[in-house]
Amino acid sequence: MLQPIATVALVLIVALTTATLAGAWRMFTKAGRRGWEVLIPFYDFIVMCEIAGQPTWIVVLLFVPMVAPVVWIVVCAELAARYGRSKAFGLLLAVAPFVVAPILGFGSAVYTPPPATVRGPMATPEVGLPSPASPLTDGPRSRNAKVAMILGVLSILALVAGLVAVGVIEASSSDSPTAPAVLPDALSFTILPGAGWALGLAALWFGVAGLRDVRSLAPGTATRGSAQTQSVTGIALAAAAYYMVFLMFIGLAYG
Repeated sequence: MLQPIATVALVLIVALTTATLAGAWRMFTKAGRRGWEVLIPFYDFIVMCEIAGQPTWIVVLLFVPMVAPVVWIVVCAELAARYGRSKAFGLLLAVAPFVVAPILGFGSAVYTPPPATVRGPMATPEVGLPSPASPLTDGPRSRNAKVAMILGVLSILALVAGLVAVGVIEASSSDSPTAPAVLPDALSFTILPGAGWALGLAALWFGVAGLRDVRSLAPGTATRGSAQTQSVTGIALAAAAYYMVFLMFIGLAYG
């Protein structure tokens, strides 16, 4: 009885996800962005903030459980306004993107760029982020982008090490329940996952700063393309680390 229900649920999830991504893809292209940017977790939210005229640093707030839904609703409301819709329509976009995103993407909605100066409920100076690079000094080196990619790789390595340590502990305990632990539980279940999560958050932070640096580099140059690739890679690795931590805790809770 449960198998047909699970199959229907899976098909429904795939259909709704496809509708959301297709609509968002068209929304991005209407705003002059590349459609594939919607496929990268967290980076797609950064692009949404830029399209909506909101500061990109607020992507970090997605890691704060009680704040993340509010940030999501505010950005969706501002995004809908950029396509000529009301803030209430933006609320619908936040709760039912599989319906509203195709309407905005494939419908008659026209994108209006935000003013040069960021305004809106989330508009505050980007305090704490590394400053955009100078085109004459730090720009060609694009240090923030490189740091983002390195931190992203380190976050994944820390989480993989945590998973391996968990496997070693479980294997040793199953072979000999009374034998002393090969590795301390704190290392496997707390320190390594925590380090992976923190490194992923730092990679996200520097990835946002790296994308800001890209604006100071000359368009069409190899340096600009490399900096953008490194920043996006760091953000994508941060997203992967975030979901790995989430799945690890789910596995520990139900394992």
